[in-house]
Amino acid sequence: MKTINCDCLIIGGGIQGLMLLNLLQEAGVQSLALVTDQPLGEGESNHTHGYYNRGYFNSLISTVESSHWWDHFFKQHHDKCGKKDNAYVITNESDAQHLKSIWQAKSLPYQSLEKIPASLQSLGCELKPQQQLFSVQEGTINGCAIITVLAQPYRKQIVDARVQKLIYSEEQNTIMQAEINTSKGTFLIKSKHYFLCAGRNNQLLTTMLTQAHHLRKNLVPNTVRFIPMLLLKGKSPDLTGVYLSYGLTMATTYDEEKQPVTIISYIKGLSSTHELVALGEKITDDAQLVYQCVTQFKKLFPQFKFDNNDYQLAYFTGPKIDSPADNNEIMNNDCYMDDLGINNFDFIWPGLFTNSYYAATELIKKYRTAGASWLVTPAKTLFNAADEQLPLQQEIAKEYRSPGKLEWYSWNDFCKKYPILLAK
Repeated sequence: MKTINCDCLIIGGGIQGLMLLNLLQEAGVQSLALVTDQPLGEGESNHTHGYYNRGYFNSLISTVESSHWWDHFFKQHHDKCGKKDNAYVITNESDAQHLKSIWQAKSLPYQSLEKIPASLQSLGCELKPQQQLFSVQEGTINGCAIITVLAQPYRKQIVDARVQKLIYSEEQNTIMQAEINTSKGTFLIKSKHYFLCAGRNNQLLTTMLTQAHHLRKNLVPNTVRFIPMLLLKGKSPDLTGVYLSYGLTMATTYDEEKQPVTIISYIKGLSSTHELVALGEKITDDAQLVYQCVTQFKKLFPQFKFDNNDYQLAYFTGPKIDSPADNNEIMNNDCYMDDLGINNFDFIWPGLFTNSYYAATELIKKYRTAGASWLVTPAKTLFNAADEQLPLQQEIAKEYRSPGKLEWYSWNDFCKKYPILLAK
């Protein structure tokens, strides 16, 4: 079995893995490989959940400190990956005071609006007593476009392979090698450092590690929460916003034909978590959540006509990895990093895709301060998968809402799929 050497091995081809690949390369690490057995971005990255979080609604250091990098990134790539833009906020007065205190403390610009904008007013939206309206600088994202840009400069370092196991030495308390399976056979990769950022597959590989070896520290189990997504395609105005009074978030983006697509999420009652969700399990749509999405949307925009033939609807329930279970120190959607007490290993759950920049830079700072040889005096030879007879991973995952991923329905057909919409 051939053994391949490198300074760093990244496991996972989503936004976190590719962010690490980019920032480590910029920090001078040349002998750097990334392995994944999925199309790049397959998982959370290709869901394109809507607006990108700049810290307005969680105030996490990891989110706020990452936002400047993403603002520059989106500006640099001319809106194809995402953009900072205005988003509306409708909330009750008590929540408004709390939000304003966060925005002021974090120096996040916002504007109080006295009147509903004409575009929303045309759909029947109005401010009720005790409600306040704001405009903030959130924006929209395209997860697969981000993946494409991050991957493009480093395609020769991205390997199409499945990690079969991580080989651990208890005596040295290090990962010695990673055994990978490829279309060209099985290989061993011997790296000075290993970064695991494979989404839900993190749990699979770390469980394998803890079952096979007596590690000094056990991984805290993560939980999975389900995010319901209602998609509306048609000529509606830009509805991007966080409508807290109605339990909805929305982001209006555009499809390949420049047609508006609004992603609507119902965010109330999502605190329930599910610890055991099998990898690859197809998540069953929750008809009650479909009903709540539509009902709350109608309350917010009572003059919107779903049965207008200009509109199509789709719905999916996507799992989202939350913070580790039973850890009161970790907020929802915060990034979580752990080395399991192993000297040359880290794994990351970024929580939100925006946090991936913060997580990567924190790890680079940590190992630069520690004087890690692979970072302070890195090898000068660029890793090239083809030179090692390794297959390249060239495929980019399709967006979850792209043709073939979702079925679109007229309102009448949507009601046939979810009869609860007519029964109540």
